[in-house]
Amino acid sequence: MQINLNGTWEYGSNRVYEGSVSVPGLAADPSKMNVGPLCYKRSVNLPAGHWTHATLILKGARFSPAIFIDGELVGKKQGGMTTTTYLLSGQIVQPGKTITLEIALQSLADLDPQDASRIPRADHWRS
Repeated sequence: MQINLNGTWEYGSNRVYEGSVSVPGLAADPSKMNVGPLCYKRSVNLPAGHWTHATLILKGARFSPAIFIDGELVGKKQGGMTTTTYLLSGQIVQPGKTITLEIALQSLADLDPQDASRIPRADHWRS
């Protein structure tokens, strides 16, 4: 079973949420660098049934996405314009449970220079 997570998410900086935004879409002015991570949050109702793990698939999430479930960091990867996957298992995800999913994207100013999401200074105007 798949759950499509497109739709309305809360957003804010540094996990302080200040509004709602439609995903996919932009939550901030792309011509300005965020101070700290840009974060998205929403509740997700997991399906009932007999399953033991889930996989979160982000398609093109840039800027080192960090994944939190119910406030706990469960994964972080460098991001580029590629698909990243996160295996979720154990007590965090269980059939029929409602979880709070958060995705934190690092500010361009804070990215590791080796990160695939890093945009050269000459191209910042495009982002």
